[in-house]
Formats: sequence, C-alpha cells, structure tokens
Amino acid sequence: MLQRTLRLRVSFISHIIGAALSVTFERKRRMGFRLIDLLFAIACIAIGMVLGRSLASDLPPHFRSVAGLLGGVGVYLALICPFYRVLKLFPMILPRCPCCGKFQHGFHILGGPWPRISFRCPSCCGEFVIWHNGRPGNQETWEKPVLALKWPYALGRYRRIQKPEPGVAPDGGPATQHGNSGVTKGPPSVS
Repeated sequence: MLQRTLRLRVSFISHIIGAALSVTFERKRRMGFRLIDLLFAIACIAIGMVLGRSLASDLPPHFRSVAGLLGGVGVYLALICPFYRVLKLFPMILPRCPCCGKFQHGFHILGGPWPRISFRCPSCCGEFVIWHNGRPGNQETWEKPVLALKWPYALGRYRRIQKPEPGVAPDGGPATQHGNSGVTKGPPSVS
C-alpha cells in the first residue's frame, strides 16, 4: 500500500514537472533585465568592491573606491558567461528576427534541448534557431536560419551562421578527404 502511494505521488510530481516544462517552452520570451540579472550584478559588484579595495589598500581612499568599482566590473565580466551558461539562462537582449529583419520585444519559444533553442517571430511567424553555446553542433539541420551567441553571453550579441560548404573543414582549413576519391598516383593519362 505504501509503495503504491509513493508511486502515485512520484507519478503525479513527474506529471506536474512535465506540464510545467511544456508550458515553459510555449511561453513568449521577452527582452529585459530580470531579477536574477540584477542579483548577479549586485553580487559581482560587492565581491569586486571588497577585492579591489583590499588589493588597493596602500592607495589613498578615493583611489580605493575606484579600484573597488573596477574590480566589481572585472568580476562581473569574468563570471557572466559561465554563470549564464551553467544556469542555462536566456540573454537580456534578443536579436533581430533573421527572417524579417525587424527588432522584436519578444519571441515565442518553440523549445528544444539546450543549447539549441528554436524561436518563432511574432511578426512574420518565421522560425529560427539560436545556439546558446556559441557554435552549432553536429545535430544542426540547417532548415531554419541559425544564430549563435557571442561573448559576453548575457548581453545578447549574436552572429548569423551559414551552412558549411561540403568538403570545407569547420575551422576554415583544408578539408580532408575520406575514403577512396578515385584519384590515383602517377602522371595523368593522355588519350
């Protein structure tokens, strides 16, 4: 009896979590500075102020304040990318729609496994993909326009990624040939 009750509760909880996740991916993502962004900025500035002031303890008091502020900005810039990637947060600034080129205040989230998230533009209903880790993976289908985030991650700097040409190496270097390409060694044959 106790095991059956526990199974029902676990089943109910997993159903609730699944429903919450599906609602999460059907919502509209709006651009803006959220509470977590503010709390992260405050924590970084506070830590940087303490570090900067302690490292500049030999300087006059007005220079210590400047050193603390610079330390806070430095800590923020150093930690913002890992913080947003580990927590899988969306950037504060959203891109222009790659389909219609209009700036939107929000996009409909279609979902997908992180770091590849699909979005739909509310103006033109065009769909596109954003890679939140900065580069497309092997599972990219290239059916929709593809954007990738650039550093600093939270500020939402995007670049458009084009489908790689067949036979071109991903890093821009010479492509390697796999298998037998039909080329043989020796002088060309004359007919």
